[in-house]
Amino acid sequence: MEWPRRLRMAVFLERKSRFHGRVRDGQRVRIVHIPNSGRLRELLFPGNRVGYLPHGPDSARRTQGTVLLARTPDGQWASIDARLPPRLLLEYLRRHRVPPWGRLRAWYREPSIPLEGFRGRLDLRLETDSGVWWVETKSITLVRAGIGYFPDAVTVRGRHHVEALTAMHRAGWPVALVFVVQRSDARAAAVDGQTDPALYAAVRVAQAAGVTIRAFTCRVTERSIGIEREVPFV
Repeated sequence: MEWPRRLRMAVFLERKSRFHGRVRDGQRVRIVHIPNSGRLRELLFPGNRVGYLPHGPDSARRTQGTVLLARTPDGQWASIDARLPPRLLLEYLRRHRVPPWGRLRAWYREPSIPLEGFRGRLDLRLETDSGVWWVETKSITLVRAGIGYFPDAVTVRGRHHVEALTAMHRAGWPVALVFVVQRSDARAAAVDGQTDPALYAAVRVAQAAGVTIRAFTCRVTERSIGIEREVPFV
């Protein structure tokens, strides 16, 4: 997918709150939206290069743009937008026949969890050659020693999704948990048990129960982002 408009390059100054920060674009300081509730300490630090999407002159938003990209230590771009993984996965599945799904026939966004006792929504309901699948995607931005780790902060919501997928799988629903590493320098993906032991335990239970878990990396540029390849989940 291409970015909706040309991104502007800037220098990150500080994170004012979970969803707001400041950048320097030339001689001007801009207040920007950060579309990710994670810590992002390895990407959003003072002096790092970022790419942001300016808001239009008619925008009623308090911020003047949205940060979408940040430089990695090796000089590549990483996407920080945690809203993108469902869209990236759909785009990839429309172009590729990926086991166990095969050809994608139809899709629905944010379906309610269809199991009694669980509230909330998942990311996708897919109609494929192998049947109807319920899919939750998770965004990875943290990479250490070639491994993409999720999460970089405790996520009760993420654990709830994993527990729901496990219960659905045991009840006979085809489900999948998909990790999307929004950068290209990961050789594998994993759950960080030190950051969130409860989530780690929930994923271990899901894996033992037979829940399908997949992971993909992305190619990220100043013009576009897209899933590039599948990597092992370890």
